Amino acid sequence: MSADTPASRVVVSLVVIGNEVLSGKVDELNARFLIGRLRDLGARLREVAFVEDETSAIAEAVARVSARSDLVITSGGVGPTHDDVTVSGVAQALGVPVVEDPQMLALIGRHLAAAPGAKRLARVPEGSVLMRGKRIPWPVIRCHNVWLFPGVPMMLQALFDDLSEHFGGSPTRYTNKLQLIVEESLICETLDALVSRHPEVEVGSYPRREDGVWRLELTFDGPNEAAVDAARGEAADLFSTWLA
Repeated sequence: MSADTPASRVVVSLVVIGNEVLSGKVDELNARFLIGRLRDLGARLREVAFVEDETSAIAEAVARVSARSDLVITSGGVGPTHDDVTVSGVAQALGVPVVEDPQMLALIGRHLAAAPGAKRLARVPEGSVLMRGKRIPWPVIRCHNVWLFPGVPMMLQALFDDLSEHFGGSPTRYTNKLQLIVEESLICETLDALVSRHPEVEVGSYPRREDGVWRLELTFDGPNEAAVDAARGEAADLFSTWLA
């Protein structure tokens, strides 16, 4: 359990949108990328929701997570086709209408003027701000605390890295680990007591079975390096019999 207060770290939630992801037609890469990058930035990831290309489903997920997160990232559904309904879903979640953005219209005029249906890309939730990266000419739509990223992994990754300063600023996090050869149930009560004595530290317990043997990785995370090391040190003493 972590004793971090909501103000101590940026709290982020992800909403990954797309029937192609839920049906297994494509490999989901965006959540994996964002989870790693947000951790590097020191953010606290509260939830990852996977939803269909359906306005009401997107609206429900975004409304739920935006109320309990500092920032929300959506992935996918911002193109011009019939199944690109993220803009309408986010607008519904935030209680605002969908409007045409003049800056988006100008951008479309420069790059996609002859494309059928290109004006659909100018639709944004009312009150949106366009956030521009350095490498991709197309901006990310930000409305209140919701950021609408494209679903194409190459584009999302480039845009996120260009805009990552908006997701940083969190305190430095320290991590330490301990490897044991033991079945998790044998140490759970002792581990519970250790966790209660170190409220500043987030302790994780991750079992795996290899070659017929149970192995356990304990992780220790927190903003205070001394507290993290102290929790890890006590665990090493308590579980010295099973150290790998």
